[in-house]
Amino acid sequence: MKRMIILSFIIIFFTGIKYSQTQYEFIYIGSFGGSIGSANDINDFGKIVGQASYSDNTTRAFLWEDSTMIDLGTLGGQHSGANGINSAGKIVGVAGNSNGFSRPFLWQNGNMIDLGTLGGNNGVAYDINSSGNIVGFADTTIYPRQRAFFWNGDSMISLGTFGGAISYAYAINNNNQVVGYSIN
Repeated sequence: MKRMIILSFIIIFFTGIKYSQTQYEFIYIGSFGGSIGSANDINDFGKIVGQASYSDNTTRAFLWEDSTMIDLGTLGGQHSGANGINSAGKIVGVAGNSNGFSRPFLWQNGNMIDLGTLGGNNGVAYDINSSGNIVGFADTTIYPRQRAFFWNGDSMISLGTFGGAISYAYAINNNNQVVGYSIN
């Protein structure tokens, strides 16, 4: 949504076209009875993903479609959150497992799948493209631990750090171009 607004602004700014004020509609999509929630991504079909809390302050990844919020569950832990959804409805995010670790997940066909890590305990999946390729970060066994990853459907591949200490991948497009950051 942000990209569309910025693009519209640039076109209007450079072409000098006058426009009428656009009307927006804000829709409350709800929670699971708690007071915290966030919507993190929306696909071309209007399906929204994010996380919402229950009254006991546990949070769950959700899919909002057809005016219904669906709890996507966890990997056996207390918390989860969804960060990205593609046009096929595949969802990525982070979920707690029964050992108390935060794991990157892929949710498809009603099942949450642990994507694993790069040898460490924790990770987060941030985005998924139309081909089902996923990016995020995962722990390694080397300190400092966090490394950007690319998941190709079969395995998780470290994207390195450009010589820095840690790296994170936040978005991937349909050309498999990845953006993120690396810190020295």
